[in-house]
Amino acid sequence: MVKLINYTEYLSRGAILKCKGKYPYEDTLYFMVAEQIGVQAYQLWTISGYYAGMILHKLPSDANYETYAVSTKWLVGNWHEWGYIDCPLEDVWVVENEELFSNLNIKMLNSSY
Repeated sequence: MVKLINYTEYLSRGAILKCKGKYPYEDTLYFMVAEQIGVQAYQLWTISGYYAGMILHKLPSDANYETYAVSTKWLVGNWHEWGYIDCPLEDVWVVENEELFSNLNIKMLNSSY
């Protein structure tokens, strides 16, 4: 994991952010960058806990990095308005897919029902 403030890449769809949570959320929560099909608009979706599946924010077009991702620099600069405001920017982490899924049993995913 890399702190968002130190992350040098753009945030493409599927990027996961890990944050410290606060009531009514859990102690740790995860958000995912999602792309709205056909319009190149991005959103932050809650993907953990009771609020999983809910949209936290629909990001403005200013957030776009070129036309295919969210600008990390923009999100860092606008976290107080467009991020999860109960988590300080210093406590936001970018989770790589390899880290997120490293504990899954790949055999289980490949098995038939």
